[in-house]
Amino acid sequence: MNEHQLQTILHNINQGVLLINADGTVGTANSRLKSLLNVPPDRLTGKHFDELHDNPALNLSESFGFAGDGLFMLVKQLQAGVALESTIGYEIINAGRRRYIRRSHIPIYDKDDNVISLLMIFTDETEIHELRQMEDEITSMIVHDLRSPLSAVSSTVRLLRDSADPNDPFGDVVLETTTIADRALRKLINLVNSILDVTRIESGADAALHREPSELYETVNMVVDELRPMAAEMGVKLRYQLDAHLPLLDIDPEKIERVLYNLVDNAIKFTPDTGNVTIDASASDELLRKRGFIRVEVRDTGSGIPPDLRERLFDRFQQIQGNYGQRRGSGMGLTFCKLAIEAHGGRIWIEDNPDGGSIFAFTLPVFTELYE
Repeated sequence: MNEHQLQTILHNINQGVLLINADGTVGTANSRLKSLLNVPPDRLTGKHFDELHDNPALNLSESFGFAGDGLFMLVKQLQAGVALESTIGYEIINAGRRRYIRRSHIPIYDKDDNVISLLMIFTDETEIHELRQMEDEITSMIVHDLRSPLSAVSSTVRLLRDSADPNDPFGDVVLETTTIADRALRKLINLVNSILDVTRIESGADAALHREPSELYETVNMVVDELRPMAAEMGVKLRYQLDAHLPLLDIDPEKIERVLYNLVDNAIKFTPDTGNVTIDASASDELLRKRGFIRVEVRDTGSGIPPDLRERLFDRFQQIQGNYGQRRGSGMGLTFCKLAIEAHGGRIWIEDNPDGGSIFAFTLPVFTELYE
């Protein structure tokens, strides 16, 4: 491909492209920068950033989504042979319209692994952002409208259950029926809350987490008590193994309870009759201890999860297809788990269980004032 063909391609793609050489000069700037960011490419190409950076007519820092001296420092680091791959999103106003831009940095190296330039790619994600915003608004509206009637039905079912006489044959039927109904309502309310929390956490809402010093044992015990009857019905043994000296955690206990509820419920779903589901928590990992985290696991002895699905399972509405499980879910539970754990500063991933099946492992922060 000759230079003319390359330039034709660059000037006809939908993304803005800027190539900064290691000496601080602009090697390439395509025409899309003008329509996308209102930056004229002919005023950049071949120029050194020392003369471009402080030009108020160009306003490059704001147009490129940098705060303060961020753009200046980026070029200085490039001149020193340092460039990192990264992606960020930012907003600008262009032609009276708010645009949402994704800026990607791609370092380019020579054969000796020295940085020779930095490629910056600007992608217009305005329509995607607006569609997601509209989707989130509709989702939030539906979720809020569902929560009140669900809570009312749940209260009614519990009142009926509490009023039943266990010594009366009919009361026995009422107790059994209302227990099943209450469990189904709990799952539905959990789903509704997860959908709402996914939206709130993704939007960066400050009130998404309510942290407090918490004992993991209490949270695990509540989840096990809630799900043990269902596990017994499906012939699955549910148990937990927690280190005796686990530190207090700096978590939102309600969110982590729902994380565990979703993971254990999911594990039961993928575990055959006579299988095991185990919750395990340990503070023995030295590296995690130094960083102020513990490791928690939910193990199952099911058929396992194919490696190519392990990352995608945490995306919205993703489910395993085929005969991997006995029941189908909504595809939102694991998305909530990932966002909730990451909001706590931890991470979540999937491993193979040496005993067969899968391990959903995640990390949680300790309450540092009391942790040594």
